[in-house]
Amino acid sequence: MIGLVTGLLGALFGVLTVSAETLPAYLSLPAVKWCGILAVVLWLLSLLCALVVVTPRRWQSDAGKPETQSEVFKAMLRHKSRWLRDSVTLFAGGVIALGVVLVIALASVK
Repeated sequence: MIGLVTGLLGALFGVLTVSAETLPAYLSLPAVKWCGILAVVLWLLSLLCALVVVTPRRWQSDAGKPETQSEVFKAMLRHKSRWLRDSVTLFAGGVIALGVVLVIALASVK
């Protein structure tokens, strides 16, 4: 997820940046601006959620009680699953926003 987000942010910035003296017409469209902003925000939030998943965290359990170890393991899985699900949902929203930007950019090319 982390690699996908950083790669697609690079693609989005490639679409939104220009090296010519005159800006392409699609960059002046409010839909492109807002979808570009939305994609960046959603992907950064997705990245933060993915980082929560991989950030080390101390989980306490009683070594002498296997049932507590099982509960701690289940809690760990719930924690990581929730954050990963949120990351994937935000990532999908960013992909949709990038899709809108790309469709508008391609439709405006003459």
